[in-house]
Amino acid sequence: MSNRAEKVTDLLKRAGGFLPEAFPEGAFLKRASRLDSNQNILDERVKSIEQQLKDTTGSTLSSVTRQFDQIPLDLNDILSNPKSEYNLILKAGDELFIPRNDQ
Repeated sequence: MSNRAEKVTDLLKRAGGFLPEAFPEGAFLKRASRLDSNQNILDERVKSIEQQLKDTTGSTLSSVTRQFDQIPLDLNDILSNPKSEYNLILKAGDELFIPRNDQ
């Protein structure tokens, strides 16, 4: 990120736009989940549920807690309306993913 208020459109402009094989309809933003003091409480509750279910795999905890959120983006709408509320301000660590169109 080059500045504090950089938005999705700014990043796309800085990157030079889309590659020919890009599939902008599948774009999403990968953002670190917010971990706070409530996360420890949630972890303990999930562990308690796992014990009650006799789940020793830890799969319940991993399905409830995530390190990242995946935020879908309508890039066509964002690019046609840069003042839209969906033109998100990027945060440190955000990653923009635009899949390839393999057709």
